[in-house]
Amino acid sequence: MLCRRVLHGARPLLKKSFSTASPYPFRKLRAFPFGFSSNDAIRYLAPYAAVLCKSEFISSVIARFLPLLGFEPILPKRITPVYFPAWIVDAELKATVNHQSNERTAVVQFENTYLSGSDFQVLSAVSLWPRMLRIFDPVPFNEELLNQHGTDITCIPFNVSPFTVLDAAKSLSYSASTVNEDIRFSPSSVKFNMAAAYPVLIPLYLAQYEYQADGVTRTHTLFMEAYGTMGTVMAEQVARDSDEGQYQESITDIGGFIGTRRAHETVQTFSPVNNCVNVPSVSLSPPRDIAKAIENWLEKTLLSPGNLTQLAALTEEKVGVVTDDDLRIRELTKEERAPVVGWLELSSELMMVNRIREAIALSQNAKMIQLSLTEAPKLVRDADKTLEEQIESLASKRREETPSWWSQWEESTAAKEDR
Repeated sequence: MLCRRVLHGARPLLKKSFSTASPYPFRKLRAFPFGFSSNDAIRYLAPYAAVLCKSEFISSVIARFLPLLGFEPILPKRITPVYFPAWIVDAELKATVNHQSNERTAVVQFENTYLSGSDFQVLSAVSLWPRMLRIFDPVPFNEELLNQHGTDITCIPFNVSPFTVLDAAKSLSYSASTVNEDIRFSPSSVKFNMAAAYPVLIPLYLAQYEYQADGVTRTHTLFMEAYGTMGTVMAEQVARDSDEGQYQESITDIGGFIGTRRAHETVQTFSPVNNCVNVPSVSLSPPRDIAKAIENWLEKTLLSPGNLTQLAALTEEKVGVVTDDDLRIRELTKEERAPVVGWLELSSELMMVNRIREAIALSQNAKMIQLSLTEAPKLVRDADKTLEEQIESLASKRREETPSWWSQWEESTAAKEDR
């Protein structure tokens, strides 16, 4: 079961010896502290577990919502606090695309986008980056965080590099690089205009429960985000035609006051699913529709079974042990993100002005402006000149505000390619 796999998977990491006290070979790693103890987690999980085990439901619900009454919740066979690795990514990519049968260069931005740092089964199948978590500041990871609320924390290692996504994209097939019926990109043309990846550890509690079904002892694992009491509760998905599958139906009965039930191929969630991908800006029109299409396509791609395992294999091949030596890996702080986000905002404004200029160029004789035909061409020329000047100004400002570490990375990469 999941709890056992977590403990087994973490052992190689815990046996490694690094130069620092941290079990991760990182200097820029941040983590969210556990917001509550394992005893509290048992109470929060109890109503769901009681339905699963068909036992102690009333006492578990009262223990969850009215703890001062002294009722005992259903207890798991084991409960394990776990740090799960993740990457938060801010980036801008460009590629040659076929958009509505026209080939052109397109630019797309990703901000606050979540990528699992491990291909660990089940836990890597959903985004563990809720909006609420973004208002909290993670703390620098150190050995003091290895024991919280009197309990040792199990650490799952990073085995996925965020930059292997680009390598994987370059090898996509024709069908896999089709976003929708209007958009397909050329895999070999994809490149970063800007990229920053921030490593972070997400706190989780995993609880394994035993129950009887047809005279057989079965086990099932629930897990929940542990940054605060509002963390999402999730469970391993099981086949609906199995004995365990009855749980997927019966949990709906208490969904009205415990949480909204959400279906997922690998994971059962009991509150709204966290978005994995956020696309704030694209260069193509209509931008909102295209951004949504890209979000849906990439989220489905990143969370599809087997794709993260391929990224982990690619990471092993190209990187080996994942560290934060790459200049594009930054610390997840407001100070580190600010220049990247500022650069992206300038670039987004640049894309908007380019879209306006393109729309004017496509209009015939500026029909949207109620002026005479003799005046319209001059108006269009003046507008185009103004927009061109604005584009040059924004491009210049963006160059000036490029983070120094990005310039260093580009220079070092160019030097390697010249060798």
